[in-house]
Amino acid sequence: MSLPKPSLHASILKAGYSLEEMLDLAQRFGIPGVDASFGAVRALIDDTSAAAARDLFAAHNALPAYMGFIPAGIFAPEAEFMQSLEQFSENCAIAASVGCRRTGSYFPNRMSMPPDEARRILRDRTKVLAERAEPHGIAIGLEFLGLRTFRLDEPHAFLNNIPDTIAMLRETGRPNVGLILDSFHYFTSGGELAQIRSLRAEDIVHLHVNDAPHADAMTLEDTDRVLPGKGVIDLTGWFQAIAEIGFDGYVAIEIFDDEFRNQDREVAVSIAKQALDSVLAQAAQSGD
Repeated sequence: MSLPKPSLHASILKAGYSLEEMLDLAQRFGIPGVDASFGAVRALIDDTSAAAARDLFAAHNALPAYMGFIPAGIFAPEAEFMQSLEQFSENCAIAASVGCRRTGSYFPNRMSMPPDEARRILRDRTKVLAERAEPHGIAIGLEFLGLRTFRLDEPHAFLNNIPDTIAMLRETGRPNVGLILDSFHYFTSGGELAQIRSLRAEDIVHLHVNDAPHADAMTLEDTDRVLPGKGVIDLTGWFQAIAEIGFDGYVAIEIFDDEFRNQDREVAVSIAKQALDSVLAQAAQSGD
């Protein structure tokens, strides 16, 4: 059974590091991917060249698993979104020049506008982005939010689970769109393994993994995330279902714990890598 490959995510790192320092950490702990800062990569290319940037990744035995570089929010005002498309195309070319093939964004699970209107905007703009990204071999991922405690001041519930989000994405008619699937949002949405098994490998662009400290999804806050294996989510089943559909991309731990993040970066990466290795090993062993 082929399981996703680890990627290093900035959420577990104390602020103040450089791209090279992030790559050093990834290499030291045997992490083959990094969710790299697009700004840092672009600055390196501007100062040197795309070849030099590729060489830096190669020297650390790492690849840019994911970079966020959509310049305007997906629900930005129409004029702002349209004006950003030329920059987005340029960003796609820059990302592709260093071997990054995945980008994306999240969207809110409650909206001020009627759900049908919000869904149309999200679908149509995702399609436009995908059309611009496809010549560069780049896939667009969207992350739904399953939280029940977020944006409660907004009147309209919006897409917040696997089935509804994937249905919208398939309506774009583009082959290079899919989910950024986060285990915490999957859990808080009431997700089931059957929903994952209904997907195709190409329906997932990237993975975020984390755990929930308790099972009351109605009260969980975004900052309640804990390290994989330290909570109640069935991550063994989650990873097995993902492996069953043939997804062989990257998975990054994403938690928002300031106390964890503000410790020494080497300590944080070591602890996080051990936690991820443990849940992946359990999934592999249970799948044999």
